[in-house]
Amino acid sequence: MKSCKSGSANLKVKTVKARLTALCNTLNIKTDDALPLRYQLLHRAVSAILEANRFTASTAILLVQSFGGADGLKDFKDFAACLEADVTNRETTLVRAKRVKHVEFYLAWLKCDFANNVQGGHVANGEKSD
Repeated sequence: MKSCKSGSANLKVKTVKARLTALCNTLNIKTDDALPLRYQLLHRAVSAILEANRFTASTAILLVQSFGGADGLKDFKDFAACLEADVTNRETTLVRAKRVKHVEFYLAWLKCDFANNVQGGHVANGEKSD
């Protein structure tokens, strides 16, 4: 049986480049500008925009919910800047980014603490909390 590792590696690189190009085209940003950004942010933003278009909504929101520390906040700020949204000192505020595909696009970073055993009426140590 012949190995096709080199061929599949080239196909994978082409596929990744094609996906990144498609995401950048949807967001109307340059591929080179997107290279240092987190792929997940690009993908989630495009998903929100495509769903807004699908339901003929005029607005889309990308809300990033972070649990714990500030890990990823710099990545979010870099992503927001690429979309012309100034989230400096406004991370927990809904901030307007550039208009994309006839959709008003907004971003926000929401920092949440981890829930503990007694929050939300969960049972802790066999007793229901209020």
